[in-house]
Amino acid sequence: MLLAACSGSEEPQLSLMDDQPQVEVPAHVAALGDDTDMQGFTYVGEGEDFSVFAARRDHNDWCVALYNEPLPDDSDDWSVSSSCGTPGDFANGRVWVQGGSPSRTHTAQLLPDDFTGEIADGLEQINDNLAAK
Repeated sequence: MLLAACSGSEEPQLSLMDDQPQVEVPAHVAALGDDTDMQGFTYVGEGEDFSVFAARRDHNDWCVALYNEPLPDDSDDWSVSSSCGTPGDFANGRVWVQGGSPSRTHTAQLLPDDFTGEIADGLEQINDNLAAK
């Protein structure tokens, strides 16, 4: 009798996508999905004057969107940046984005559940699934 089995690594998870009550996605972020095929934007966390959302693309890639929110005194000073990576990239903490508006720049690293790898230099862990500055 010959037995064969295949074992692959388990898909990285982001339980926020299933467990968190949805936060309203800003219009600028939602419009990004129209242009890039990103779906299911989920709020991940925020810092001073920016927020971060996760999404999937083509039911495979993991994506992170960084929204530099408009400043109270300048409604035109905003930006949205995004980046996507494979499940392997996401599992290893390599889905990150840097983006800026005319007055500021932020960086965000999306982290899978139970991430034990390295946080990128200069970033602070905001919560279990986000490191940013």
